[in-house]
Amino acid sequence: MRALRSPSFAIIILALAIYGCGGSSSPTTAGSSTRSGAGPAINNDVAQIVQRCIGYTPGQPWPKPAGPKPDTIQFCSQLPDWSDYEAAHQKFMDGDHAAATPLLNKSAQHGNPMAALRLAIMYDHGDGVDTDKKAAFHFYLEAAQDGEPASQNEVGSFYEIGGGGVPEDWITAARWYQLSANAGWHLGELTMGRAYEYGIGVPLDLQTALDWYTRAAEQGDGQAKFFADYIRNNHGIDGSFLSDEEEQIYNNELPGLHTLGHLVPPATGRVFRNKAERFAYIHQGIARILWAEFDACMHPALGSNAPQRVCVQPSVPRP
Repeated sequence: MRALRSPSFAIIILALAIYGCGGSSSPTTAGSSTRSGAGPAINNDVAQIVQRCIGYTPGQPWPKPAGPKPDTIQFCSQLPDWSDYEAAHQKFMDGDHAAATPLLNKSAQHGNPMAALRLAIMYDHGDGVDTDKKAAFHFYLEAAQDGEPASQNEVGSFYEIGGGGVPEDWITAARWYQLSANAGWHLGELTMGRAYEYGIGVPLDLQTALDWYTRAAEQGDGQAKFFADYIRNNHGIDGSFLSDEEEQIYNNELPGLHTLGHLVPPATGRVFRNKAERFAYIHQGIARILWAEFDACMHPALGSNAPQRVCVQPSVPRP
């Protein structure tokens, strides 16, 4: 199973590294705005300042830890309302997270994506404020539109699930994942691999999934390494599941046949727009497997010495 929207430990660590955030964007011309197809517009003016603030160089691995340093703080101070952000940082360091909230709100309202990301994490995980997924999405989106890649990845996950007051929309989810991955954020690369592995808003392609998993693994992402090794070791046969719910479909409808040889083959090239479309494909594939088993039972191969079996007709329509 490829987990989604579990507690984002990596994003919390990134946030704590600079008190509230990390940031980056794809390399672009200052003063410009980028679009990926019909994808979201990105404020590259702010995004490039965030890059410099945390010491990130486009095309290079993310700095460890990411965050302001003596030679980059000059760029951080160029972000909108940096003074309130620093004041919030001090409240946070004193252990008074609730008191940091209004300062972060003020900084975020003035367009500071680092403040927006920190607020998003706080609302997402109930840190100093009541858990509020709608508020979390709002602030993730603000930071994401300013080119902050950890937020872009989180926005994608909200669209994939359909949470935080936004509709389930895998096409939009994939566009945000792509922006995050293009910026070199390892979780963006991980989720982009997952998108290609399961056809989440992009054409299902295990080789492309492997490429993205490998890129994330090269940055030290253990999950991505595990998934990349899995695809390599199974030579393109994917016996994993997108979710517990998907695995349950197999357990319910294919009891006793739950093996690599009895799984619905990957829908190479297929783009799923939502969970319902993917599940419909799986149900149809399971029906083909069940009917193939029934036909083989009813018409055993000539010369077969296999003992006779009771052939049970599938309850699902023949596809």
